[in-house]
Amino acid sequence: MFNLIRNESEKVFRKYSTYVLIGLMALFLFGVQWLIKASSGGGDYRWYPDEASLSEEIMFYESQGMEEEARVWKFYRDNLLDSQVPADSWRLEALRISYAGGDESEIRETEAMARTGNWQGYYQRMVRQIQENSEYTEQDKEMMSYPYRYLLEHQLDPDDRPWQWDVAMQYQSNVGTVMALQKLEASGNLTDSAELEKARADAEVARYRLENDVEYVAVKGEYGYRYPRGVWDAVDSTSSIILILSSVFLLIIAGGCVSREFSSGTIKFLLINPVKRQKIFWSKYLMMLALSAVTLIAGFLLNLGAAVLIQGGQGLQATYLFFDGSAVREGSVLLICAGQYFAGAVSAIVMMSLSFMISSVLRSSAVAIGISITCLLVGSMVVEFMAELQIDWGRYLIFANTGLAEIMQGNSKFAHQSLGFALIVLALHMAAFLWIARDGFVKKEV
Repeated sequence: MFNLIRNESEKVFRKYSTYVLIGLMALFLFGVQWLIKASSGGGDYRWYPDEASLSEEIMFYESQGMEEEARVWKFYRDNLLDSQVPADSWRLEALRISYAGGDESEIRETEAMARTGNWQGYYQRMVRQIQENSEYTEQDKEMMSYPYRYLLEHQLDPDDRPWQWDVAMQYQSNVGTVMALQKLEASGNLTDSAELEKARADAEVARYRLENDVEYVAVKGEYGYRYPRGVWDAVDSTSSIILILSSVFLLIIAGGCVSREFSSGTIKFLLINPVKRQKIFWSKYLMMLALSAVTLIAGFLLNLGAAVLIQGGQGLQATYLFFDGSAVREGSVLLICAGQYFAGAVSAIVMMSLSFMISSVLRSSAVAIGISITCLLVGSMVVEFMAELQIDWGRYLIFANTGLAEIMQGNSKFAHQSLGFALIVLALHMAAFLWIARDGFVKKEV
């Protein structure tokens, strides 16, 4: 059997067309990675208003009756315009808070701090106000003041927008959400405990990042994993493209694996050997499985290598963080990203098997490749359409069960579609494909 599989693989790699397809895939991949790098720009965009845009902002907020917001932009125009202060500066947020609820002395103090950029004085005042608030428990005070104390301790100017400032503000927002939801829970009005748990987990992860100086992280969101900008984001963004290219490559090879033996007449040389047809059939399919594994693994590694090269290694050291209910844990971003990729690779194996079956039955590589590519491109759209129209039997189609990553995350096209159900449907379809393909190869006359 091993010699038969090796013989079949030699047939594939003896053809120049195989190397042409591989070369085109590699060139396309590097091109896509370069486009991702070019479109990402040099970093986060920050808006520096000019006098004309400030006038528009002021007129708009005044026309909407939002006098406090208009006052913020008037202060910016009169005091900060020449200093080139970004519109997302802490100064504007401090003014908003003071104008909304502060007395005149506090407003004047805040305006003085905003003019001079005295962020230390403002954050120290925020810490004092939190500590003096009698409505907060000691735990609340510690959590609410932590972002300001952290930035003061590490002397991180928020106008420079260090990554720690973004994380500190995320922590503050999550803590505020936790406190608000806890009040609802205490009064018996909390309708969704999952929202409270999510806010608590997000707060724990943000604090862990600050305490352990973890800049690049991947986290699990509602609709999948979120990766930091750089290598892993680029790899994740191009994974679906790699899978499509790999699928096309494999179904082209599978589509001609059997049919070309008949069209070229070489099938006769195979059958005159003292080897059963069934053994020849399985050697061809096992060769395609091995080729699929090599192609998909090589595609992932090539994609990762291209991302590292073009992104300059940005974020390669990222860590996957998650809160398990008691503590924040670390995981491997490589394993998470690879797991998502290979869960999606099931679709490539299915399409290859479909193309192999059609090639065995119809003995036409053009028909096998054409039908397989059509199914690859149209199958998911058909399932989306059926799910939109609530045609429930669509869950039994093979195309509704190839997205294992989405199903594992609870984002399946049809309600209550489990991973076990998807695997059973895939197994039944694959068994049918192989039975039909074997029957077509073994029993038909040459």
